[in-house]
Amino acid sequence: MLVRNNLTYTEIDGINYPDFEEGKLPPKPIGQWGRRHAFYLKEFNYPKYFKLLCTADMYDYLELVNEEATELYDRLIEQYKKKQGVTEKLKAKDMMEWVARMNIIHNQVTEVVYSQVIFIDEAIKQERMERYKRYKGALKPDEEPDFKSFAEFEKKEERNRKAREKRKAKKNGHS
Repeated sequence: MLVRNNLTYTEIDGINYPDFEEGKLPPKPIGQWGRRHAFYLKEFNYPKYFKLLCTADMYDYLELVNEEATELYDRLIEQYKKKQGVTEKLKAKDMMEWVARMNIIHNQVTEVVYSQVIFIDEAIKQERMERYKRYKGALKPDEEPDFKSFAEFEKKEERNRKAREKRKAKKNGHS
């Protein structure tokens, strides 16, 4: 038996296999977005951070946040590149221009990911996910979801919500 890094290993056919207890696997890597969200929780929502630590749900939660943020980042990078005409032709023609534009796109997309996934309260996040589900349900079968049309959908939903509140307040005021 070999002990290294606080793990014991069993040798089978010349290969050392770690001895993991059931449910005691080492945590999965959580990625850059997960680490950033963990820092945000620790600094600005310590009760939730502490609860996640105590219930051993921290790594699963941060892994989901990382996956969501990575998916959003990758999707937006492609959309911004397409919208701004940043292509492989530009890369071959003028590498410095391509790098400059990609840096701008990276910074823009990073800010969007921060504001929509990383530095956001859970209640706001849940409400946004509900709106996104309604948005996807309103799409035609051959239509692909994209950030711009989702933003327009959100604005329309917000206008409708304000109109309902206004009608309700008017109704309650006259009753």
